[in-house]
Amino acid sequence: MALSVQYTDSQAKRAIYWLVAVEGVFAVAYVVIHIWLPDLTWGPFRPIFNLDKENSLPTWFSVVQLFTVGAVLLLGVANNRQEDYLSNFALTIAGLLFIALSADEGSQLHENLTYVARDLGLSQISFVGEYGAWIIVYAVLGIVGVFLGAKHLGSLWRNFKPVAVLGLAGSVTYVMGAVGFEIASFPFRDSEDTLTFNLIAVVFEEFFEMVGVSIILYATLVLANRLSAARDSP
Repeated sequence: MALSVQYTDSQAKRAIYWLVAVEGVFAVAYVVIHIWLPDLTWGPFRPIFNLDKENSLPTWFSVVQLFTVGAVLLLGVANNRQEDYLSNFALTIAGLLFIALSADEGSQLHENLTYVARDLGLSQISFVGEYGAWIIVYAVLGIVGVFLGAKHLGSLWRNFKPVAVLGLAGSVTYVMGAVGFEIASFPFRDSEDTLTFNLIAVVFEEFFEMVGVSIILYATLVLANRLSAARDSP
């Protein structure tokens, strides 16, 4: 018997609005605590609302959100009544990919790749100040993944175009945060004179990442609904 969760697209949209609102609260709290009023004694709120550290509330929020995207995609496999239009193999790989991203977010594996590159003397794959070696590695993996999955991505675009557009928008937003703003901050990482700039860059970086995943989550929820319904017409 297939597992299923009943919801409408409008309910999914409202849920995403709430998620984005929570992400806004995280961003505002970080600005107030770490940029605007850093000299106040914030007690446990300082580490809890630190966007740039592990074991903070925003980090675990991102971990859960990425895992939920993967879980929804795998749930789509269990309820896929349109396998001729989008294969269960593609859904499974995509679901496992997001679960892997969730694990990476929680363990900071990508950041550790930078330290490994430094230890091995691989500065040529790093950016200014020997930061961001993970970006090159992940970019190569991403290009290979798109190449290998081109057939399935094409099928998604042809048969579920509104969902594909949402997913693309979310992916672009996510990459802007995870890569764009982080690269922009690399030249200033070791400068005390630009500490405030770095803190502001963190706000944009993490906020765009979280919002991007929220858009992707909405796209996957809509896709799961489409896959569970019988297809009357293309």
